[in-house]
Amino acid sequence: MGLFTIRNTMLEECIYDFKYNLTENDEYDLGDLNKNFNQIFSNGIDKIKNDESATPEEKKLAVLIVKFMEPTWLEKKYIQLEAKLQKYEFQAKSDQTGVFKKVWIKIKSFVVKIIQLITKALAKVHRFVKNKYYDYKIEKQSKAVERERALNRPR
Repeated sequence: MGLFTIRNTMLEECIYDFKYNLTENDEYDLGDLNKNFNQIFSNGIDKIKNDESATPEEKKLAVLIVKFMEPTWLEKKYIQLEAKLQKYEFQAKSDQTGVFKKVWIKIKSFVVKIIQLITKALAKVHRFVKNKYYDYKIEKQSKAVERERALNRPR
């Protein structure tokens, strides 16, 4: 029983560390890497797309990876609803807002929360399906690139 408790505690600590991006020594600063990851990634994809020596198969793989990474329409709508909800909460807390308007804002924010929950659920399902589809396409394209490289290797 004690081993089970220790294993669960270690698992919880690992999850906490990954969630809050902690390291053992905290001497590594990964902030710059996290902030610039999208820029570095997009620069690498652009180099592949614009490279003269890149094969059409490699360029197609780069396009698939970009499509895989971009947010879906539902994810964009969820972010818009989140911004709208924050605006309503700010208006509701304001002292300049009248009583009737505060009630109306509360009703609108409740409706937005319901729509936001529905959108979030649909976005998760859509992301799951999109990830499975592009995983399959990227794996298939990667195999095509490997076959092409194997055929073009000097012997």
